[in-house]
Amino acid sequence: MLGQVAGQLTSQSITTGSIYALVGVGFVILFRATGVVNFAQGEFMVLGAYFFYGFKVELHQNSLVAILAALIAMIALGIVVNMVIFYRLVGASLFTVVIATFGLSILLETAGLIVWGPDTRELPNIFSNNTLVSPLGIPLTTLDIVTIVVAIVLIVLLEIILRTTRTGVRMRAVADSTLLAALQRVHIPRFAGLAWAIASVCSAIAGVALALQSAVDPVNIGQLGLLIFPVVIIGGVDSIIGALVGGLIVATIQTLVAYYLNGIWVDPICYGMLLAFLLFRPRGIFGTREIVRV
Repeated sequence: MLGQVAGQLTSQSITTGSIYALVGVGFVILFRATGVVNFAQGEFMVLGAYFFYGFKVELHQNSLVAILAALIAMIALGIVVNMVIFYRLVGASLFTVVIATFGLSILLETAGLIVWGPDTRELPNIFSNNTLVSPLGIPLTTLDIVTIVVAIVLIVLLEIILRTTRTGVRMRAVADSTLLAALQRVHIPRFAGLAWAIASVCSAIAGVALALQSAVDPVNIGQLGLLIFPVVIIGGVDSIIGALVGGLIVATIQTLVAYYLNGIWVDPICYGMLLAFLLFRPRGIFGTREIVRV
């Protein structure tokens, strides 16, 4: 049996790690399918939370309709972003694409502030406040359980799709070589758009889960989006399972450091780990080793 404090820290680590894993999976899907390193993941989280708030609170829809409508809006956003910006950058240098994602991040952040403003917005509690305690002594609320289950199911489903289906194979083929994929009659815009849609949905679900835990805070949610980079570097930038493991590792470190030291040490330690992995194990824990034939 875990102690009360240990149980609470474990619960927080698992729940937060699941949220990080969701965003990390979106990042990995996008990277594996298009080769894009997206620095706008945090803004996609914020917009997902804002869309849910808009449908739920401002338009007075029930929770299920609000979530589905928010996800549909994010799917549309991801497809439009790919068609308008990144499809035109196919074949461009990595530097150009990265700068484009920085520009997209600022654009989305500004658009969100114009439409909804900078204020923190409270969401109604759509789940029971009851706390369940597992046999190990880990207290979990209904929202915690839903977040963890959704993250695990979505991660497993996406891993199966990428590894075993023709769609997954074609998405990976587009990332490996757009030229060879085109020669094999793969419709590149379709699969790139699909990757952007999946990444947008993953980020939106994470943003909604995070907002339901606290509130729709554009500053905090956007900043937490930056912690996805330690997540995917530690787990492996092309590994979906790595995103799950990396999310749990980063969330656990974040929780323990904030409790035993001080919250000010969280970012330096997490990004210090990122640098350490880049120096000594750049492919991460589960990343694919690159093979170069000479």
